[in-house]
Formats: sequence, structure tokens, C-alpha cells
Amino acid sequence: YIKTWERPADTPGKHDRDYQHLPIQEKESYKWIAAANQSKALLEQANAITIVADRESDIYDLFDVVEKDKVHLLIRSNHDRLISGKLKLSGCLNALPVMYSYDLAVAGDIRKASSKRIVRMGLKWAKVELLKPVSCRNEQLANVQEIYVVEAAEQNKGIYWRILTTHEVTTAEQALQIICWYKERWHIEQIHRLLKTDGFRIEKSQLEQGWAIRKLTLLAMMASLRILQMMLAYQDDNEQSIDEVFDHQEQKCLQMIAKKLEGATEKLKNTAKVNTLKWATWIIARIGGWKGYTSQRKPGPIVLQKGLAKFYNVYEGWLLYQDYN
Repeated sequence: YIKTWERPADTPGKHDRDYQHLPIQEKESYKWIAAANQSKALLEQANAITIVADRESDIYDLFDVVEKDKVHLLIRSNHDRLISGKLKLSGCLNALPVMYSYDLAVAGDIRKASSKRIVRMGLKWAKVELLKPVSCRNEQLANVQEIYVVEAAEQNKGIYWRILTTHEVTTAEQALQIICWYKERWHIEQIHRLLKTDGFRIEKSQLEQGWAIRKLTLLAMMASLRILQMMLAYQDDNEQSIDEVFDHQEQKCLQMIAKKLEGATEKLKNTAKVNTLKWATWIIARIGGWKGYTSQRKPGPIVLQKGLAKFYNVYEGWLLYQDYN
């Protein structure tokens, strides 16, 4: 489910709209609740659902979507909320000792001139009672929400995550699982990267009307999700079906291209099973400029975006050739 909207050009500012006192349904932040409810409906056959969200969704009203043993929240904390005992979350966590330590490998980033490193992380967790803030006007919500908070902090400062969840956390294993689930949210950042400057550059569009930009964004999202599927398939050994991304004609074209891309040595062979999505991803990545050596890091989203664009240019010509032969 994707929630899209645009602000009319004559929309008053927050002060003029008395934004703080508007009901949640009239605020833009209601998108988090709307998306959660729609996702619940789409996934109603699931045994359990965990909604993972970043700091912008740290809204007390979002707890309205929780269903015991069915729908859970996992949110990166943005507000230092009040809890029972006249404390704040930070005060509660500061009073706790580090309960578990582990090493975390941090990848380097050439763009930020940072090198890869190993950091020592400290874990804390606690069961707390969040107090309903004055800004929450939903009378159906309880004045107290019983939740768990997990803190993962680099011991010499730097990396810091404070996560609120309705999942039970009483052991180090459960706390690490919460961190692991939250890390999956990185896939959303990859989608944002694809949509923006490095990929489809929708922010540089010449379109002026909100409805037109929304349509362009949805089209780019469809392509981005296809790229994300390929990237995940290349990292997985479960042999995901190629049919989920490429139709029969596209597969035939990929087979023709594959013959020209493989090198003479084993290091330049496509080792994935033929006609799996991983096999197709190797081909698309090679078209996008990836060298294909086993010693290289796995293809990223931008390489796959470039490769997919080039593939469809080739595919158009291949279809024309098929029509006249």
C-alpha cells in the first residue's frame, strides 16, 4: 500500500491552521495510521504482522492499530516520552546498566570519506508504561500504553538507536531480534535513493502539478520495487522465481544477452541456476556496469537501475527484430 498526497499551493502554514490542535485525521502525520490500517487489511491472513517505522512515525495515536498477539509495532523513538513514575525514557535507560555487548561491523562509505570499522555496542531493554501525551485527542486510546524499549548504543558514542515495541523483550536474544528487524528498514532507504538523485531523479522533474508528480513517483516506485526484488534475490540462495519480475518474452531476451556476457574463466561465469531471478540479476548488473567477478561486492540498487534501463532499450529493439523475422 502506498499513500500519496500533495499540498494545494494555497495551503496555509501550520500556525494559521492551528496545526497542533487539529484532530489526527486532519494532519499529514495520519499517513502512518492510514498506511498501517491498510497494511493490516491487505495482510489479514498473516499469523502476525509487525509494522516497522522510523522516527517520524513516533505518534501515540499509532498504538490504535495494535492487536494483541496479531499486530505489533516496532518504532524508532523520536520523542523522549514521559513514562510512569514521572520519568522520561532517557532517564529510565540511563539508570540501567549495559545488559549485553556485541561487536558490529560498520561498512565504509566513500561518499562520506568513512572507513569500515568494528564498534562495540551495548544493549539495554526495559518494560515501561508510556503516558498519553496532551496532544493525543483520541479518547478511545488508553492513558497508559505498556510497551518495551530497547536501546542499542555505541560504547564510545556515535551509533544510537532507541526502539519502542509491543513485542516482549526480556532477554538479549529478543533485544537483538528487535534490532535485526529494525535494520530491515534499510530497504526503504534504498528505495528513496533509487527515486532521488542517484536513480530516477524525480526531484529534478519539470512537472509542476501535484497530481502529475504523484503519477511519476508511482511509476518510479514500480521500477524501484522490481530493482529491490532483484537485489534481494542476489543476496538469497532460495532461487526465487524469475517469473515474479520478468515475463516469458523478457526471459528469452535475457537468454540471448547472457551468451555474450559470460567470460572464458570461471570467475566470470554466471553461477546462479538458469531462469531464476538471481540468474537474471547477474545479467542486469553486468549490463549496468558491474564487472561480475566473485571478489566484487554484490551489485547495488544504482547499478541494477542503470542495467534495467539499458536492458529495456535492448528489449525494445529485440521485439522489433522478432516482429520482422
